[in-house]
Amino acid sequence: MKKVILAGLLCCISQMASSASFNCEKAAGFVELTICSTPALSKMDSQLNERYNQLLQQQPENKVLLRKSQLSWLKDIRNKATTIESLQTAYQSRIQDLQTLLGTKTEPVQTKPDPAPVAPQPAPVAAKSELEMKAEAGDIAAQAAWGIELSKGTTQQKSEAIHWLESAAAQKNPAAMQRLGFLYTYGKSVAQDINKGVALTRAAAEANDANAQIDLGYNYANGIGVEKDYQQSLAWYEKAKANGSPLADKNIAAIKSNMEEEAKYRNGYTAIVTCGPVTAPGYVDNCFNDSDLKITKDNITTLYNMSSGNYPSTAGEAFSDGLHIKLPENFSVFAQNSMDNDVLMVKIVKNDSGKVVFQDQASKDGVIKVRN
Repeated sequence: MKKVILAGLLCCISQMASSASFNCEKAAGFVELTICSTPALSKMDSQLNERYNQLLQQQPENKVLLRKSQLSWLKDIRNKATTIESLQTAYQSRIQDLQTLLGTKTEPVQTKPDPAPVAPQPAPVAAKSELEMKAEAGDIAAQAAWGIELSKGTTQQKSEAIHWLESAAAQKNPAAMQRLGFLYTYGKSVAQDINKGVALTRAAAEANDANAQIDLGYNYANGIGVEKDYQQSLAWYEKAKANGSPLADKNIAAIKSNMEEEAKYRNGYTAIVTCGPVTAPGYVDNCFNDSDLKITKDNITTLYNMSSGNYPSTAGEAFSDGLHIKLPENFSVFAQNSMDNDVLMVKIVKNDSGKVVFQDQASKDGVIKVRN
């Protein structure tokens, strides 16, 4: 059976490719069978043989060396090829070498016809989502949803989001007003406008949007665009909880903790500590590199200094006028300055009245003590 198949293959080869330099009816092995069955390779084999014979005629004195070189190429390069591509490469290289020895230019051997020029194709346009198509058709809810989705994407998408959110917000869509309010309040993708942002947030919160109620509660808790008011903050968080916000419980617990602390210190004091030139107080910790800041409240004394790792700046909250340390009605403060050039200043303010009840300053190695 194998003999019959091979005979049939050789019959077809002899009919398909008769331009090779050898008799394809007697072809054997992968290399010869491939050459005979591949028109481009048959043509290259014929071209190579033609140049080789020309070279023998041109340089009869070198026939021995030329034949040796040709046999070496057949044995070590051509016959070791295992693919059509490697055969093509071998023939192209050998034809070029022979042409160089002939001393004439060679035309490049075409193994494949040149492909027809392909006209540039426009970049594929992404299919529009159902949500985008609804937004373009004028669906207000879809415009809000599409704008919110875009506002979380790339820079270009965030810019495009404003168009859809503005359009939906103009139609009083609560979700669009909430998202747009957030973006304006914090200057995300738009120029920051806190007043506009808070107004949009309030409108959405009053329209019963739970996310906006959380946002407005946060504004009141931190004094963003409104006067800080823990009671108002709690009220909006409670409304958000009634509307099913998953953030409400955590925020309610936080604001109640703040309210308890506020009540604790309502009748107490605030120590304002600064360190640096008198005209420009700076980094508070500087004054306590080799000395202490001791705060006693609720019968507990806490020691702060740079060497211990319990930095003075952790004793309170930093503001533009210094470090604010909350104190109850009964407290004591001890502070010693260790800096050569900076001035340490301590001011005690009554919380309920804002009245300054104590103020002192100390230079290098100076000590400030105050007790109530």
